[in-house]
Amino acid sequence: VCRGTAVMLVSPTDGTDEIANPFIQPDGA
Repeated sequence: VCRGTAVMLVSPTDGTDEIANPFIQPDGA
């Protein structure tokens, strides 16, 4: 989770879909 947040702040345009996917659909949580 920490890594996903850091990547979103660093490259929200290049890693928004990839990070938003697991965040919006926490099926494995």
